[in-house]
Amino acid sequence: MNKQGVRSYTTASTDIRHWKIGERFGVLIENEQTNWFANSATPATQTISAIPAGSTLVASCIGSGSLVITGTGIDSIVVTEATPKTITPQAQAGVITLSVEVVGTLSHVQVVRCAGFACVHSPITTTASRPNSGNDQLEIKQELLSSLLNTDQPVTILIESVPMYQTHDARTMFNELRAAVETDTLVAGIGLNKTSDVRIASRFVSLIKSDNTTQSSGSGNSQQGALNVASTQVAYLTATGAKLGLNGGEIYSAVAATNLNKLKRLRLAPALATPQVQQGGNCIITKLAIFNRQMSDAEILEYSKSWN
Repeated sequence: MNKQGVRSYTTASTDIRHWKIGERFGVLIENEQTNWFANSATPATQTISAIPAGSTLVASCIGSGSLVITGTGIDSIVVTEATPKTITPQAQAGVITLSVEVVGTLSHVQVVRCAGFACVHSPITTTASRPNSGNDQLEIKQELLSSLLNTDQPVTILIESVPMYQTHDARTMFNELRAAVETDTLVAGIGLNKTSDVRIASRFVSLIKSDNTTQSSGSGNSQQGALNVASTQVAYLTATGAKLGLNGGEIYSAVAATNLNKLKRLRLAPALATPQVQQGGNCIITKLAIFNRQMSDAEILEYSKSWN
């Protein structure tokens, strides 16, 4: 998608993808998803079966028409291009079956499961088969990091991100990463939690590579937010701990997280399989800055609201 919001569809390659959300434009990073709607580019009414029990899904479409979706344990919903919807089957222990009626003219239909925040994934084209989309993987060049950083000094990472088109979701406290930092011995995930009343908080997990144990974890800086707004996060990493700031809120400290300033890798919104499974981001990264010096708490707070 270009800065004017015009989409152009090509087969994803090794190129960086860009996307516009509202008035913000950035690098698009999405978690792996499967579109459960068959023949998505030529939409026709169909039944989708064998969706795993306990799934939360998001239905979306492109075009002037609409979808009418029904199924056991869900309220009937109507979906248009402007109104994607969350589907949360209630009290259903078995697999999920949905009836999806196509009304009017549509050029694309999509039904995806949500592991992280409920949101609309960029279009995934299907035929009779339903291949998954794969994960976007984006990393700052290690040579660039090593040339910029003196790893005896603290490292501050400042990230602005905007979630993909979120839909209302009653689930609480699901983590999506916005960055993963790695040293020779540690991996730390820096992400966001969201609760049902749309409060957001920084989430931090530092893990030891050798035995997959947790060095430090927790969340803080909970504050009232809204769907689909930008968040500015600060992660301040030192030899003796870590501090996180979010949108000018209180600082959250992780005193047990040590030596994360000896940074060797910085991945943006990745899905992590090891040392612990953590959900990747479904967002655009609009800004990134790295500082290599001591910072006061006042500076951390100021930076965390500087791009809002």
